[in-house]
Amino acid sequence: MRKSDLFEGDKYHYRYILTNDWESSETVVIEYDNRRGAGEKTFDVQNNGFGWGHLPCSDMNHNTVYLILTAMIKNFYNHIAQKVSEVFDGIQPQHPSQALYLRSRNMDRA
Repeated sequence: MRKSDLFEGDKYHYRYILTNDWESSETVVIEYDNRRGAGEKTFDVQNNGFGWGHLPCSDMNHNTVYLILTAMIKNFYNHIAQKVSEVFDGIQPQHPSQALYLRSRNMDRA
């Protein structure tokens, strides 16, 4: 016997934003939340693709230099990924660094 879902067949996805900002319009609140989500995505990419998840040193000054350098490397990577995606089919500029590396290694073997 199959259980029926209350929203079965519903083509909408419902999302909620909780806020205590009573003065801003819905559009302003949604745009603010989208910008915050984009910032979270940036930190996710830095943590998982560029080593921010595990800092190399116990000295905060050394870690600061490491974070700045890897942020710069990410910007260089984005630029290179954009240029590579213009030349090769199947590589999108928004692929994570590991995906671009694996795809380039597979191209070498072909």
